[in-house]
Formats: sequence, C-alpha cells, structure tokens
Amino acid sequence: MNKIKNFINNIEQYIRNGVHNPLSTMTNLTYFLGFFALYHNFILGSLMIILGIASTGFHWVRNDCWHKADIVAIYYVFAVLAGFLWLGNLGIMLGFILGGIAHWMFDGKPDVSSRHVIAFFGILTIIPFWILNGWQDSLFVLMWFALAGGVSSIATYFEPEEDGIVYDCFHSIWHIFSGIGIYYLVIMSDSIINIKIF
Repeated sequence: MNKIKNFINNIEQYIRNGVHNPLSTMTNLTYFLGFFALYHNFILGSLMIILGIASTGFHWVRNDCWHKADIVAIYYVFAVLAGFLWLGNLGIMLGFILGGIAHWMFDGKPDVSSRHVIAFFGILTIIPFWILNGWQDSLFVLMWFALAGGVSSIATYFEPEEDGIVYDCFHSIWHIFSGIGIYYLVIMSDSIINIKIF
C-alpha cells in the first residue's frame, strides 16, 4: 500500500514541477474524440487526434516548437474541414495546401494573430455546413464554438500572459467546448458530404 501511495505522490510531484498548464494538458483528451470520428472520416478524425497530441505537448512544456505544432494542427483541422465541405474528398487535399500556406504566410507576423487565421478558416467551414445542414444543426455546432470563444476571451482578459492558474482554468474549458464542436463538425459533415456545394 505504501508503494502505491509513494508512486502517486511521485506522479503528483512530477506534474507540479514539470507541467506548465496541468488542466489544459489534461483537457486535451477531448480532442481524442477523434478516435470515435475515425469511422466517419479517417483523415478528419486523425487530424483531431494530432491536434490533441500537439496541444497536449504545448501545454505540457510550453515551448515554441510545440506551440507551432498546436497552431498548425488547428489550421489544418479547419482548412481541411472547409475544403471537404466545399469540394468533397478533393477539398481535403486543397485544405492541406491552404493550411500549410497559412502557416508559411502568417508565422511570426506581428500584425496577424493565429486567432484571425483560425476564425477565417472557421467561417469558411461553417458557411457550407450551414447551407448543407440547415440552421438547427448549424446552431447546435456553433453553440460549442461560441462557448469556447467566450471562455477563451475571459481567459485572455484576466491573464494575457497565458501561464497562470486563471488562464489554465478557463483555457481548459475552452478545450472541452472546442473539442466537442470539432467532433460534431466532423461526424455531421461526413453525413452530408454527398450533397457538397460544388
């Protein structure tokens, strides 16, 4: 019994010392809903899982390499989803190209926030989703992103440095809401792709 207690204490100590944003690190498990989305669309489900890994890495160690991986993974998820909804399977390839171009064009540019690029790809995604899926299902999905955006704004307002406990609490909730929103976008997009825009 003492060995188990010591083991748990060692893990707790390691997390306290080694993990920068413990709550945000753990709540990235939401993006692993991608495992359930693999059946609906293997590529989009895989991208969700990759996003979960990249975001976990960033909140765990908070270095520039993981941060770039996190941002690029978000670009790819929304760019590929948008391409898929507009053009079907051909759009997936276009989405990968657009996600890469966005990273290359805007990486390190002080006048362009990654949030602007993500919002742009998000709009490109939700417009065809709304057209193809109707307003009720679209509002259901938008609700998750609206909640995520609201919580993220609160986090940034109270703690712009993105490294304190207040930020961690609110940002972890953002992970949950956005992860659920992306999951529903993926599985609901797959069911309507036969009536894609073009």
